[in-house]
Amino acid sequence: MDQNGLYDAHTAMVATVNGEQKKEVFNWHSTLEIPTADLQKVRMVDVSAEAAQWRSAEPAEDMYFTHGQYYGDGLTYIIDELKRKSTSNRALYSLLAQKNIRDSGDYPIPSFLTFQCGIEKEILYCTASFRALEVSHFLKINLEEIRLNLVDICEAFPALEKVRLHIFAFHAYSRPAAVAALRRPKIEVVPEGRLLRLMQLGDVRELDALLAGLAESTTVVSPKSLRALLGNLQMSDGGLHANILSRRGLLEPQLKDAIEACNELAKSRKAASRGVPGQAKIDEFHAAVKKIQATLLT
Repeated sequence: MDQNGLYDAHTAMVATVNGEQKKEVFNWHSTLEIPTADLQKVRMVDVSAEAAQWRSAEPAEDMYFTHGQYYGDGLTYIIDELKRKSTSNRALYSLLAQKNIRDSGDYPIPSFLTFQCGIEKEILYCTASFRALEVSHFLKINLEEIRLNLVDICEAFPALEKVRLHIFAFHAYSRPAAVAALRRPKIEVVPEGRLLRLMQLGDVRELDALLAGLAESTTVVSPKSLRALLGNLQMSDGGLHANILSRRGLLEPQLKDAIEACNELAKSRKAASRGVPGQAKIDEFHAAVKKIQATLLT
């Protein structure tokens, strides 16, 4: 396999979903064979740093969680179990227990469910399962994350010659714009005091950039930052810049509309995870936030 092997495999996987009219497939699966000698060569350089973050035990500031946070020492366990019994059916790690799923609502939890391995002769068999999988962008991160796992495992078993990887997803879909939902929008990470300071400085460009990240959110939505902006706008002694005060007549109702659209989207997410009604709520929320952006830049 050449250095573009995983990229080519990813392109082929995306095509199997994009070929569907709705760009979503239930019980989707794909199989890939990689010579162990090529595991280092096929590194997906553009997502390697992000894949490493997902393996970390501690989430970055803008992450809701990491996979490593859930599976702990699972990779070490897989290696130890394979050394003990190469054909073991227990050489796996699981990211979710029932207690993680029950009453989780729409709070972010991993879509990556299990990672299982077994050895037969010189072949490492590996199966990765997902409850849902966005293929256009996030699958690429998952492939690199899996590759990093395979490198660690194969280093412990130098006699292995190839890996046969099977990926299964209950629901696979193509929606690259949804990837932003996997990270916290920057506006939710910055201190609320910083938002007030930007309004006092009249820094509409920075406020617009922060709102742009919020407008990309789909799965996880919160009106907290919008409420902070509205509260700042309604302060009588906030010392807001003239650039903001001159737009207050437009911004105040627009922020209220965006908060309402955010709440409606959150309510919609509780009723269904996908479909036309949900997409309509997403579009309404995005449109409401973009109106605020347009007013700031007018």
